Amino acid sequence: MTFGKREQMVVLFVGTALAIFLVHVLIFNPRSTEFARVKNEYEQGVAQLRDTEVLQSPKQLEDFKAKTLAYDAEITSLVAELQLDIPKHYASLKPEAVEKRMQDTLGYLRELVEMRARVKTPQLTFLDNRKPRGIQEAWNLPAQLPQAQRGGTGAIWDNVTKLRERFKFVERLAKPDEKLRVRAEYNRLLNELGLPPDEVSDWVVPYAGLGYIFFNDPKFKEYLDATLRQYNIQVLPNPYSLNRFGVLLPVFKRLWVSELIWEKRDPATEITKEELREILEIYPKFYPTDHGIVVTNKELAALVDIVKLAEKHSILEIYRVVMLKPSPLEKAVRRVPGATPTPEATPQGPPAGMPRQGGVLGFDIAMEPGMGPGMGPPGAMMARQAVATPDPSKQIGNAGGLEIYLRASNVNLVKFLFDLTHSPRTYAIDDLYIYADEKGDLNTSMTIELVTDLNALK
Repeated sequence: MTFGKREQMVVLFVGTALAIFLVHVLIFNPRSTEFARVKNEYEQGVAQLRDTEVLQSPKQLEDFKAKTLAYDAEITSLVAELQLDIPKHYASLKPEAVEKRMQDTLGYLRELVEMRARVKTPQLTFLDNRKPRGIQEAWNLPAQLPQAQRGGTGAIWDNVTKLRERFKFVERLAKPDEKLRVRAEYNRLLNELGLPPDEVSDWVVPYAGLGYIFFNDPKFKEYLDATLRQYNIQVLPNPYSLNRFGVLLPVFKRLWVSELIWEKRDPATEITKEELREILEIYPKFYPTDHGIVVTNKELAALVDIVKLAEKHSILEIYRVVMLKPSPLEKAVRRVPGATPTPEATPQGPPAGMPRQGGVLGFDIAMEPGMGPGMGPPGAMMARQAVATPDPSKQIGNAGGLEIYLRASNVNLVKFLFDLTHSPRTYAIDDLYIYADEKGDLNTSMTIELVTDLNALK
């Protein structure tokens, strides 16, 4: 084949075109793209700069700094007034931070106990020891240790020492009947210290010759389930537990009584405060370190605030209080009147049998019955988001609430409800029921919902 000038020109042309193409693709095109990106960013920056005030003097910069500080202080003040702030010690798992959380809990409990003695109206009978049918119907939060123990520091610490021995001894035993027998002795000592085991325990097992043995440890439950199944003995949720009035109430009561015991400590004792809490099943195993303690402590703070408001309006009695389970918040869907919402924009309703509740500050919340220990037995109420499966990416905060039962006159109840709903805090009333008793007083039950924190403020 002859390779003439024409063929050489064609090859040269094609080669040149290919070289130009490669230069364009490898060099000019990336740089062109980069140029377009930089030009776009430049134009956006120029547009943003047009709306920005240009400083004319150094004094203007100081004025802007002062305004920024004022705005920051205003926002901080508003967050604090709405009780949406989270103290720094809730963001740490260090022992000293957890201790501060426990001191927060103890502070609110102490204030409630002191108000029960000081406040004439309302009577805070929800804190009392009430067993009209043999089952505790209130928190039974004592102001001091039982009569048999109050005067004798030696007797108290003798019981604490024995309690520690039983607590440590259970771990070394192998057979379930031996473990349960020692636990029964532990429970007897616990009761003498002002902590009835049926009130502060999540689980119970009936055992021949020993009666009902109450305990808390989920691992111990797993062990008993495995070893007692062959004898047809079943571990059951404790229906007498104070977790009917709040998931964490049993451990809060143990924490409170531990403080009363510590105040009566023997100066010669070798037991530390930390060890006392361990043998009373408080910390580190049972006092929570997750975000739930933020919400629950804020519920206690709200309860103190509500009691003070009830005192202001001479409410006669608060006889039942249930702390609701923490609930995630998602922003409620806003709909245009008359428009047909899309399925994606329509949140699912609560499951069958669960009432739909009102919202708090534009958020949807639903309530559902509690189930079992750690969640409250049947009959307890817990806050829950309206959607069946919350989307963490859409969560904007957390909420809590209180279920409150009270007695009041007509006029005072109206004033109390008005002030409650116009409080600067995030209170919202739902499930409000009012009926008159034979004396003419109004018995009222309600759910008071509150936003405890917002993600944007963390």
